[in-house]
Amino acid sequence: MPAHSTVLASRRTILLAALVLYEQFVHEYDAERDAVEVEVRLGRFEKLSKDWESIQQQLEDQTSNAEEIVHNAALREDFEARVIRVQSALKREWKEISRLQNAQPRPGGNPLQGIKLPTIALPEFDGDYMQWLTFRDTFECLIHQNDDLPAIQKFHYLRAAVKGEAAQVIEAITISASNYDLAWRMLTERYSNEYLLKKRHLQAMFGIAPAKKESASTLHQLVDEFQRHKKTLDHLGEDTNTWSSILEHLLCTNLPVSTLRDW
Repeated sequence: MPAHSTVLASRRTILLAALVLYEQFVHEYDAERDAVEVEVRLGRFEKLSKDWESIQQQLEDQTSNAEEIVHNAALREDFEARVIRVQSALKREWKEISRLQNAQPRPGGNPLQGIKLPTIALPEFDGDYMQWLTFRDTFECLIHQNDDLPAIQKFHYLRAAVKGEAAQVIEAITISASNYDLAWRMLTERYSNEYLLKKRHLQAMFGIAPAKKESASTLHQLVDEFQRHKKTLDHLGEDTNTWSSILEHLLCTNLPVSTLRDW
């Protein structure tokens, strides 16, 4: 077999192995545990099917041996039948998930329930204290306080959202409905440290790089960055309204020389 054909055959074998994993996922599917993965798996499976079709067609085009032609035909027939079964199962589950998401609101329930709104992407958190409050507030609003989501799905969302150092905090916790609250509590106890949060934002405020060039956009960026840290400190309980002289001096030291002269 030519070298190029050997490479194609190896890639085809890898894709066949991937198909087995998808068959296993469909066979062992649990709606409470696995529903969050269906949409992603469906998209990747369709790509797998297209990749296999492309590779298989190239191998068939390069084959003239009668025995190999028969082998390829049997392989194609088997693969296509298995693809149809897996794809049908995934689409059926995705249809059911979509139906539940778009269900009509229950009497006395949230009047917005059942209305299809634009998808809000979950934020990611890698352990940066500066991003913790934004991540916490968004995740609590979208996932943690959502009573329509089972705890096991909340845990899957949490695992998908945390990266790096933050992921290591809950890495050893087994994914289960009963362990979700433990995982969320460990994260909040680790990063909802007001002393460290205040310290990091003070360091960032005092470490803002001076603006070297005078322009409206440069000044806007400087003020926006300054205000972001000030408002976060206010949110953490610091009364920055009593710091007016200090804050004015700090901000002025970061202005361009020409702007400071005019000031």
